[in-house]
Amino acid sequence: MDTDTTSTHPLRAVVDGVRDCLDEVASCPVWSLPDAELGPILAALTKERARLDALILDLVRQADVNAVHTGTGAASSAVWVRQQTRMSRSEAGGAVKLAKALDTTLHTTKKALAEGRVSLRHAQEIHLAMGKLPADIDRDQGPGRGRPRRPGTDLRPPRAASVGGTVVPGGGP
Repeated sequence: MDTDTTSTHPLRAVVDGVRDCLDEVASCPVWSLPDAELGPILAALTKERARLDALILDLVRQADVNAVHTGTGAASSAVWVRQQTRMSRSEAGGAVKLAKALDTTLHTTKKALAEGRVSLRHAQEIHLAMGKLPADIDRDQGPGRGRPRRPGTDLRPPRAASVGGTVVPGGGP
């Protein structure tokens, strides 16, 4: 890895740019925004926040992989994240776990978060749901390609037929 310290890393430039833009917009009252622009700007900011959350989780993951906490006296990566961000204990621990899951197993969710297609909360819920799946399920297989169904279990809805304008369950071809 290039450790040239004479130039600014692109991430530092992003942080500086975001800070400068937020400082600039802080002096502009929101009420001055036309009603027609409220929705599109809200949607765009929400998308960009998700993208920033993805970047933050990438940084959390890199710090965890590099065991940055060991050089600072912090007991764990979660403690280090808490010290850096002022997150709560559970929020910092959750960030470390989610960052690891996005990097190791939840690749599609990571991509969706980085593109702003899902929010941080959505990514957290996906992570929680995946953690509740039985251990013997292949998480890479799509619907219908997992465990075979037991004989006699038909998941299709019962057929219905119309007899004289009345729907009769189970009477279809």
